[in-house]
Amino acid sequence: MNEWEKRLSGSLPVANGFTSELERKVRERVAMEKKKSRKVWLRVLPLAAAAVLMVGLWRFGESRQPLQAEGIGALSGDAFGDKEFTLKVFGGGSMNSETLKRQFIIRHPSVDISMSGQWDGKGRSLADYRNALDRGEDVLVVPTAIYRELAAEGRVVPLEPYILKDKLDLSDMHAPVLDALKAIGGGELQGLAGEFSSSALFVNPELFAKNGVELPREGATVQEILDIAKRFEGTGTTGLVTESRDSGNPAETALRLGQASGLQLYGGDPMLQTSYSALSGKGWITLFDQVAEGFREGWIAPSPDLDFSGRKGIPMSEVVQNDLFGGGKAAMRFGDTSFYRELASTEAERPAVAGNKSEPVKRNWKTVSYELHINAVNASDLLDMSQIYVINAKSVNKDAAWELVKAAVFLSKTDKDADNRMDLPVFEEAMKTQPEERWRAFYMESGSKKLNENSLPIYEGADYLAFYRPRTGSR
Repeated sequence: MNEWEKRLSGSLPVANGFTSELERKVRERVAMEKKKSRKVWLRVLPLAAAAVLMVGLWRFGESRQPLQAEGIGALSGDAFGDKEFTLKVFGGGSMNSETLKRQFIIRHPSVDISMSGQWDGKGRSLADYRNALDRGEDVLVVPTAIYRELAAEGRVVPLEPYILKDKLDLSDMHAPVLDALKAIGGGELQGLAGEFSSSALFVNPELFAKNGVELPREGATVQEILDIAKRFEGTGTTGLVTESRDSGNPAETALRLGQASGLQLYGGDPMLQTSYSALSGKGWITLFDQVAEGFREGWIAPSPDLDFSGRKGIPMSEVVQNDLFGGGKAAMRFGDTSFYRELASTEAERPAVAGNKSEPVKRNWKTVSYELHINAVNASDLLDMSQIYVINAKSVNKDAAWELVKAAVFLSKTDKDADNRMDLPVFEEAMKTQPEERWRAFYMESGSKKLNENSLPIYEGADYLAFYRPRTGSR
């Protein structure tokens, strides 16, 4: 635990999701029963709190996490109970919004929540988020690059004072995420995330055993992985299948692998107009030759294109089965947390899509970490948070906004809809019901390294992440 984590250490929230401060208030209420002068008030208080609880349950149905008995007492100590106002939230996805609203409003019935700007398939620009702040939205849900911009502008609230006040222990949160949020926030923790994405190497142990090839070690380099893939040449098994975003293009595959292994695309200093392409360097030439050889000889291959044949939609199970790795025809594949979710979700029964039934498919697979070069790799491959919760510095409801941010982040520990999302929870505890050999690599240091000052994402349009180079200004 580093010094910053030590300063933030303290008691965890109690089991029902209330903070330790609210728990203290509940205990104070119990102690008051001994005071005879307050007998009449004490008889009324539980009934009033129970009525509030029933209203909350009537509005939202049965809570996903039933409130424990002390929850009724906690409601009576609601810090916002004497006020009625609307907490405004902008951005993020709609997947867990109703669960979040239900759990928050049951605990704070006088507070309503308005959500806007949620993901609708269109990109959100930096101007959209700035306008949301100007409109007085209390909480924003932003991607990593936008978080960096808003934090640098001083438009969001540092969260460490709130964490210290609540004695909130974040030691069980994925450390690289906290370190990255603090680094990108200019040295201050100005936002929290409940989920993250990273990359890992997916392997099929059955195909390795069948062909007498040893599995790659944890933290293997790109070169080691390519050497292993070549051992599948002529076996009828593809050693390494390319990622779908490479579109079967050997050049795209080589560029992605080269950056992961630390090769630079550019040399010199663009600020001094001395920049030049580094692709003619020996390292790049060697890699391009090796990847081209892999494509020619078949130990590197792309997955075939999907055949829609006039269909309105294709079940995810068919999409994954069409992938050479998902279909059991390739030994290895680089992939992120979304590919993990695709594999895991298609092993369970799913609803039909556009009339096409999705049949569950059992597969033999696990993940291992591989070395991602911290100074050269695409920042989103290294580590990314697509939904970071920040509080508007001009919000008049900062305390309530903080309670909502906490609820959203800790929801990732228990949310039953988590399997439907593409990222992984920042709390390993939430993954314990799944086979550890399949997700552990995403939480390992070699598979999800900490961002440093040379790999901070910067905003360059609605959907682009690049590198921040403070010493030279190059990207």
